[in-house]
Amino acid sequence: AECASPAREGGPAMVSASGNGEVWDASEVSFVYMASSSVLTVAPASSSTAGGTAVRVFGVGVPSENILCRFGMEVVPGTYVGGDELCVGQDPDDSAPGSMMTLDRCMGWVEVVCVSPPHAAGVVTVEVSASEGGFSTSKVEFAYQPAAVVFSVQPATGPSAGVGVVSVVGDHLLGDALCGFGSSEPSSAHVVSSALVKCEPPARAPSIAGVEIGTGDDGQQFSTSGAVYEYIEEATVVGIVPREGPQSGGTIVRLALNTVDTSAVSACRFGTIGPLTSRAAGYWAECASPAREGGPAMVSASGNGEVWDASEVSFVYMASSSVLTVAPASSSTAGGTAVRVFGVGVPSENILCRFGMEVVPGTYVGGDELCVGQDPDDSAPGSMMTLDRCMGWVEVVCVSPPHAAGVVTVEVSASEGGFSTSKVEFAYQPAAVVFSVQPATGPSAGVGVVSVVGDHLLGDALCGFGSSEPSSAHVVSSALVKCEPPARAPSIAGVEIGTGDDGQQFSTSGAVYEYIEEATVVGIVPREGPQSGGTIVRLALNTVDTSAVSACRFGTIGPLTSRAAGYWAECASPA
Repeated sequence: AECASPAREGGPAMVSASGNGEVWDASEVSFVYMASSSVLTVAPASSSTAGGTAVRVFGVGVPSENILCRFGMEVVPGTYVGGDELCVGQDPDDSAPGSMMTLDRCMGWVEVVCVSPPHAAGVVTVEVSASEGGFSTSKVEFAYQPAAVVFSVQPATGPSAGVGVVSVVGDHLLGDALCGFGSSEPSSAHVVSSALVKCEPPARAPSIAGVEIGTGDDGQQFSTSGAVYEYIEEATVVGIVPREGPQSGGTIVRLALNTVDTSAVSACRFGTIGPLTSRAAGYWAECASPAREGGPAMVSASGNGEVWDASEVSFVYMASSSVLTVAPASSSTAGGTAVRVFGVGVPSENILCRFGMEVVPGTYVGGDELCVGQDPDDSAPGSMMTLDRCMGWVEVVCVSPPHAAGVVTVEVSASEGGFSTSKVEFAYQPAAVVFSVQPATGPSAGVGVVSVVGDHLLGDALCGFGSSEPSSAHVVSSALVKCEPPARAPSIAGVEIGTGDDGQQFSTSGAVYEYIEEATVVGIVPREGPQSGGTIVRLALNTVDTSAVSACRFGTIGPLTSRAAGYWAECASPA
């Protein structure tokens, strides 16, 4: 039989056995507790799950030969390095100095090197073997970390000068991480979380360098994800078109560069406002001007949003148009809604409306607006540049383009170029969907309430029954509306819900509601029964279509479920 000895003070201990853990044998066999080895600390304290890390184990009482290290339950050989340790023999029982048994009492430490074996991710304990057999029980922890993985590098380009900060997104980015850019010397990483680290790329000649993150083993075990970072020459702005735009921003400004490689620019800045996302447009780079006070603003370009060129090209902010409100303020995702846009400073020709990032032409309707010219700099009355100051409003009609569900802003173009930045919201709603109509039948008189179950049933909804005039719906939630069916000749009518555009854009789900002639009871059999109820009463109807009846009522007690029985309908009388 085998037992694991528990921790105990040194000396002999009687070993007994039991069949039930209550009654023990009278054994005279003893187990002698000898001095054991002990682990003080390990370095490094982590490794990748692949293992292979040379771990320095510092401890006391460790034998100098045949050393073993145990990582969790995995045992590997160790190499004795040395240290500063003094061990002396001491009798375990001071009252018996003549005893032949001695315990080693050690002071100082020794170093052992063991290579970590492969292991699943998690924390294990590291122990070392003792000269008397077994292992220490110091419970010094050692962490196995999953291998780091890099998903993306943002920004993916930067100047060869190497300044700025790069965000590396990945997984298992833990511990004392290092950033590796190609063959350059790895540098310390700022670990934000296990999914994000910040790196400062070193200077490097224009080229593409692999980016990997080192974790575990003091950051020396690097990922192998294949992410890259491109070092490029710094671009400089030498000209812009147009050179002016509205104060509210939104002007698409083209930047002429000192290079034909427009990929060298990923962001721009107007004065101190930036970085702003840019895009390539032929041999130009394009940026949308931000809102800003009037006057000139220096325009700069950057390859990574961190380092800016020393451009001396300026952009002049002019007066802009403005949107006051729109009607309706929503549309289905299919678009096609005629939207009335009310604003000021809107030109009467070549009008454009922007829904989010989608631009559509507009039609000038008219309004009551007065605009007067004013010199932007009162100290320079001879200036050729004037700003329009407008009072009142004008109306423009634009047809909403298709767009994904969500809220966008509606802007109008300005005479100086660009768009307003009024941020008037316009909601794109998913098309309504009808799943079911309950009840699915009703009298041709059209009385009662019908529950329509579906999805995206929002806004000022309307209920449509066939070709009848739509009626207002009571919206309970986005999944349920209540409708009052209008009167209609016996027939089957499609039921759809209108949402968006003041409820005029209807679903196309194909749900139906059946109008039937109202059934009338013309006779019953039997005509009497006990007060306790339970009598099966047959109802003679004015129609042979017994499906027209689904319930009956006795006095004010009802509805009670009915069933068809030939040309009759049957109900059980209540008490």
